[in-house]
Amino acid sequence: MSAQERKEPDFDKMFKRLDANKDGSISLEEFKSAKRKKEVPAERLEKNFAHLDADENGMVTREELEEGWKKAKNKKKKKQG
Repeated sequence: MSAQERKEPDFDKMFKRLDANKDGSISLEEFKSAKRKKEVPAERLEKNFAHLDADENGMVTREELEEGWKKAKNKKKKKQG
């Protein structure tokens, strides 16, 4: 695994980019809007958002974004072996 693969993203930068209205949390609509540019199906975006939204309040905080990303990465590692 290369150093770049192990490097975590800049969560502050990622969060600021996704939080379009700068209210301190990411809504499903903000998440979908930011990810549409990558042509990800809406159903998959909704599923990904639900995994990030740990407290299920319909909003993703900076902390939930980082924790969700780390959990997904660890889950992927376990599947790979």
